[in-house]
Amino acid sequence: MTDEIRKNIIDATTRLLARREHSEVELVQKLIQKGFDPASVQPVLIEFQQADIQSDKRFAESRVRHAANKGIGPNRVRAELSQHQIDDEFIHVAFSETDIDWFELAKAVHTKKYASQKPDTFKDKQKQRQFLQYRGFTFEQIQYAMENP
Repeated sequence: MTDEIRKNIIDATTRLLARREHSEVELVQKLIQKGFDPASVQPVLIEFQQADIQSDKRFAESRVRHAANKGIGPNRVRAELSQHQIDDEFIHVAFSETDIDWFELAKAVHTKKYASQKPDTFKDKQKQRQFLQYRGFTFEQIQYAMENP
């Protein structure tokens, strides 16, 4: 790898990380899309990780907070983090360090969407449950949200 290619990879990586946190997998994909060789990208990313400029742990924490702010539940967040190949330990730490009451969040999401619509039929209840399930909430969180309007 020439010095110019290395410099270009560093510049591209810095620009990407300046906007928001990225997972290692996401950075590799984006840099490859920009035309960089995967073998050249990996050593640069290792340097960024050793300097704590790129961190999958920080990425996981950021995604958990961001998802909660958008009304997305823990199941969906875990699935998204798994797609980014984030280590299970980082996922666990991200959830334990954030002070999010997922039950209250499920209730708030349900209330925002269905505030004026009391489910009269089984079909209406199922529709509301499916909405919360799609959002990534657990069965217990959905029950809590629907029983405590």
